[in-house]
Amino acid sequence: MKGMQKKERVKSTIRGDAVDRPPLAFWGHHYDVEYSLAGHVSSALWWQRYLDLDILKVQCRASYHGEDWGLRFKYSQTNPFVGVDHDYTPPVPAAPKPEFVAPAVAELSDWKDLLKLNPTQGALGERLAALGLIRQGLQGMNQDPIILETVFNPLSVAARLVGGAGGQRKEILQYYLREAPDVMHHALQVITETFKDYVAAVLNSGVDGIFFATTDWASYDVLTRDEYAEFGRQYDLQVLEAMQDGVIVFHVCKQNNMLLDLADYPVDIFSWAPSDLGNPSLTEVLEKVHGKAVMGGISNAALSQQKPDAALQEAKQAYQETGGKRWICAPDCSVPPTSPGANMRSIVDFISYLP
Repeated sequence: MKGMQKKERVKSTIRGDAVDRPPLAFWGHHYDVEYSLAGHVSSALWWQRYLDLDILKVQCRASYHGEDWGLRFKYSQTNPFVGVDHDYTPPVPAAPKPEFVAPAVAELSDWKDLLKLNPTQGALGERLAALGLIRQGLQGMNQDPIILETVFNPLSVAARLVGGAGGQRKEILQYYLREAPDVMHHALQVITETFKDYVAAVLNSGVDGIFFATTDWASYDVLTRDEYAEFGRQYDLQVLEAMQDGVIVFHVCKQNNMLLDLADYPVDIFSWAPSDLGNPSLTEVLEKVHGKAVMGGISNAALSQQKPDAALQEAKQAYQETGGKRWICAPDCSVPPTSPGANMRSIVDFISYLP
């Protein structure tokens, strides 16, 4: 069994079959290059080249979901290279986050004017092109991981459209949801129809599936259970059903999350931060779901430390807690850009040399 192929290892883990070792996944932002197609490609290939991952989650500039509706961010463009074969190295110190410039939705009437997008054009079309080039690049590297495109759920996309900082976005969208529900149901359906077509196009590009993230919204700190049932679940399920046979990682962000309420979602892998306040443990979720896997267990706090001891200890603890079964070794969320690469390498070495 030793030396399983990457895709076989991941799919066997999802089924609960024996594997030679747990699969590995890491991802994070490279803000210096995310503004360009070439940058997306080079960033993704760096993660695979550096860490030899079983799951390659293609990280995205968070604004891509809303750019074709008018959302605008400004990137520092500190590394404006051209060419997808560039041997990328992350900058030290890490490049700054992009600056918010303009929302796509500035007032209530803008939601009424929202139109379905063509997923093969604009920023969405650029992403599809990047995914194809990433796939080609992996073939050239003789690498065949599970490739996942990052897609936000419709509520998250709606929040992106109003722009601004995270706390401000939440307050604005909460207001619209509670004061103009009919308008928001129309807007959420438009967003959903767009991303149903997009995820179908993602599968047609040869990518294996999606990493479907709720960002702030599947948390009891942000919405009630009834509010998420009304404005989240029904639209989530439409996008997920459009994936058909693709691999789906469902990432439920933030503390006090609703993961256990959403454990019936038709997905293959659940991803979240088990160490965050009010969130279930790895074993609690494994006991709740059947025929599915869990992913995570390594906190951003540990990955950010200057020595690998804390991150490595969390990986060992997660392996012990799950027995390495139906568990994918991964961070709780996007790896902070300031995290030393040695922290991830130490975990990769630990997992790779398990007996």
